[in-house]
Amino acid sequence: MSFSEERLDLGIDYGAIGGPGYLTEIVVYGDVREKRFIKLPESKGEWEVGDRNITKNKLQYIINFFHARKGRAIGFRYKDWNDYEASNENIGTGDDVTIAFQLIKTYASGSDSTIKTIEKPVAGIQIFIDGVEQLSGWTINLVTGVVTFSIAPGAGLAVTWTGEFDIPVRFDADKFKAEFVAFDIDTKDAIYYLPSLTVVEDPQL
Repeated sequence: MSFSEERLDLGIDYGAIGGPGYLTEIVVYGDVREKRFIKLPESKGEWEVGDRNITKNKLQYIINFFHARKGRAIGFRYKDWNDYEASNENIGTGDDVTIAFQLIKTYASGSDSTIKTIEKPVAGIQIFIDGVEQLSGWTINLVTGVVTFSIAPGAGLAVTWTGEFDIPVRFDADKFKAEFVAFDIDTKDAIYYLPSLTVVEDPQL
């Protein structure tokens, strides 16, 4: 599966609507009771980017990015401004043996919770053992989200992390469309309409 570690850097000028999604099969029985089957153990997000006017420079950036990814062929990093941070997230408990821990984020509400694998952390994360930040003695794989210690954390000690992360995604179309709208006399820049462009989560692990 082809993937680029390049991030689609849209800032705030392109707009984005979307978030996590699940797949649930619902079977209704004769007495109208439902049986629900979870088809996705983790969420798979989808976002609509665009649906607004942008300048020529911004349009050229996204055209270049689309060409380089060859439409749906190559995945890439995406920052979901609605959910891109983790704070004091527990990723395991030391046992004097285990040295590798996968970054995760837990979403809890009441007595229910779900865990999401964090594959694409951003440089600058912090690692803690028993609440104490570890300034050395570990490395992070920014491609997989695996933290590896040089010495296994002690038995019973909580391993946690804080930092930012991206989401692995791909475009959901092989064709790109945009519309010339007008020429801004004041800024001397052409204005284009960028229709909604869908990106979908593309797990790599």
